[in-house]
Amino acid sequence: MRKIRVLISSPGDAKDHRRSIDHAIHTVNRAIEASGDQVVLITVSWPNDVTPGADPRHPQLRIDDQLNFETGDILIAVFYRLLGAPVLDAPSGTAHEVRLGHEAWKLRGNPHLFVYFSNEAIPPPGGVNEATDNLRLAEFKDEVKDRKILYAEYNGVHEFERLITEHLLTHVMGAIRAKQFLVSPITGQIETFPADLRSEGYTEFVGDLKLTFAFPDDHMHGDFDVDLLLSTAIATPRGGSPRLIVFRPQAPPLVMEAKPFDDNQRNLVRFERVPFNPSDSHLVITNVRALAVAVGVSNTFTTARIVAVVTVRDRERTIEIKEQLTIGFVKRGLLADVFRVGSGPMVYRASDIEHGSVQPKPAFLVRFHEGFSGAFKTAAQEAKRYLALGPGQPTLLANPPADWGTRLALNLSSIPRGLKILVTCAEEQRPLRESRAWIVDTDANGAGGAVQRSSFKPRLMTSRGNPLIEVGSGNLVVWEWTDDSPLSADIRTSEFGLVLVGEDTRDLRGSMFQVAMGFAPFYTTARAHLIGIVPTFSPGTVPMSLQIT
Repeated sequence: MRKIRVLISSPGDAKDHRRSIDHAIHTVNRAIEASGDQVVLITVSWPNDVTPGADPRHPQLRIDDQLNFETGDILIAVFYRLLGAPVLDAPSGTAHEVRLGHEAWKLRGNPHLFVYFSNEAIPPPGGVNEATDNLRLAEFKDEVKDRKILYAEYNGVHEFERLITEHLLTHVMGAIRAKQFLVSPITGQIETFPADLRSEGYTEFVGDLKLTFAFPDDHMHGDFDVDLLLSTAIATPRGGSPRLIVFRPQAPPLVMEAKPFDDNQRNLVRFERVPFNPSDSHLVITNVRALAVAVGVSNTFTTARIVAVVTVRDRERTIEIKEQLTIGFVKRGLLADVFRVGSGPMVYRASDIEHGSVQPKPAFLVRFHEGFSGAFKTAAQEAKRYLALGPGQPTLLANPPADWGTRLALNLSSIPRGLKILVTCAEEQRPLRESRAWIVDTDANGAGGAVQRSSFKPRLMTSRGNPLIEVGSGNLVVWEWTDDSPLSADIRTSEFGLVLVGEDTRDLRGSMFQVAMGFAPFYTTARAHLIGIVPTFSPGTVPMSLQIT
């Protein structure tokens, strides 16, 4: 058995790339074994193969002696954003090892050099040291070019793993023989039902992805890695990570949790070693939440897409099935307006209201409209999605519900001195028992709380019997959508009344106050936000001025 020593070198910020190299080596060894060749690739690197100890010359020379670059067959050097700390006469340890490997190659023809640089857009540096390191990396890249070393560039860890696998397999087996292992005989199809997502929803469920495979031989089986890459960040809230389900006719479904593939990429996850046989029905990737708010269309009427790239990698070979699909359309989920109603007084005397001698009528109605069918959802409706994935043969919803319920918020500002504003606890234009939305108790950000039907005071009611409650000091009112009726294609609307109260009604005439509407952050959604910032209420409409006449 011939052993090929593969030396691995990289700065400290490329630890995810080292994992990709390990996976590529494993894939190539499996392909070599299947071909019948008596060859195996063995990795050598300082984190795994150098024993600790002192060296009177320099620690890097201890690494050089133990790794023995002169006897290596392949040297893989990968750079991400940083070059690393200077050592000896080199700008970094990895740069030193590339130079050492190149000098050995010029003398003996080994090791073969595989050098990789990232061509991703570099984010603004975190400080002077990082900015300097970025420049040093660019200078070393020029040095590699001057040494007549042909390097490769990659865009993301996912592409790096594909490149290093193909390059190693071609180098060891030759281009012609490697081709048969670069294409799997297992074919497949990926399909989805795109979901309509609220841009104001923070994290939203996208459409499920269904994968089916065709095997050329009934006795064949697959052992796959499945990668999911989104055009926006993947959120992992209390509901858990994305899941992959293998449906089996004669056995319960197999459920697997996704693993983050790259600490620096929050839009990429992997399902490792997914077993699949010809007798299995299909696979489904579900429970995928996208950071819809990052798309940024909440104050426009445009529609944006969330795109998924699914790569299925046959571990016996290198690649596979790869498709790009639209799994979500991000739209504005809420439209709102406010208008004057009724012929009664615009402002009621506070004493009349407190003594219950009058049942007031709202002076204004606040109207919330769905921006698209299904934008108003409930936490209960979302929970039904998991029930649909229960025992037996689950039924997947084509348009999954929205993000942990919907909360409709009203923000009041510039309220004149002496004016109190009461709001209806339920929808004003519907009988109380048929109201689909109820006021909730929240914090100053509009998050938290629960439906408070039991705390209504019967003596504070509108002429239609709708309980009233005074707007608190935070001037933020939140109603939670609780309707649990089946999903409907109708565009739904909720209306809530504003009752104005003041002791001296004449002084209030001509004065104005402002209102703005939007979705309030649901508590579990606030905890789900990836960036670590608890979302606060953000108006979805421009402030509207209302005048007291």
